[in-house]
Amino acid sequence: MIYALFEGFLLGLLLTVLIGTSFFALINVSIRKGFRAGFVMNLGMTVSDILCILLAYFLTAEIIERFIESALFKIIAGCMFIGFGVAEIINAFRKEPDTEKDINDIKLFLHGFIINTFNPSVILFWVGALVLAYSKFNMNKIDLGLYFGSCLVSFFITSILKIHYAVRINKVLKPEIILKLNIAIGLFLILIGVLALIEKNLPA
Repeated sequence: MIYALFEGFLLGLLLTVLIGTSFFALINVSIRKGFRAGFVMNLGMTVSDILCILLAYFLTAEIIERFIESALFKIIAGCMFIGFGVAEIINAFRKEPDTEKDINDIKLFLHGFIINTFNPSVILFWVGALVLAYSKFNMNKIDLGLYFGSCLVSFFITSILKIHYAVRINKVLKPEIILKLNIAIGLFLILIGVLALIEKNLPA
């Protein structure tokens, strides 16, 4: 039981340091909109992670991999990432800073949930983590629950720390640097979306 908690904690730390689409999106929102916005977005990502774990648990890896390799999934994911990227670039050129009234909690929650859910690497990560957990804990449901629960808690807490330091960094960065950072992240999201659409059209 203690072993499951410890292993889950380490997995959460590993997930925290992985740099990907979700990481950049969370840091960008935290820098641009502040701690509260980053917290709400992180909450949406965490709910998405829980959904991915449940899907990995109740469905076979073959079914999940077949779905994320389907043309429909790649089209949806590609268009969403392009849309998010364009929105990031447009928002980067806004002259007035965001205020508390500008922060839409539901929109930010859905932003975090969607960008995490439609990221194939996130789904595959949890499928791999579940397969590894099966081999370690011999299908013991209690240990599996503790393992993934500990993982999500450690990941959520360390993500809060990332948000906190992103907000602090924002206070010392020059506006032109923040502008370039937002544009770079927007272009990165667009690139991910374009690659997903291109891959969809490549012959098998």
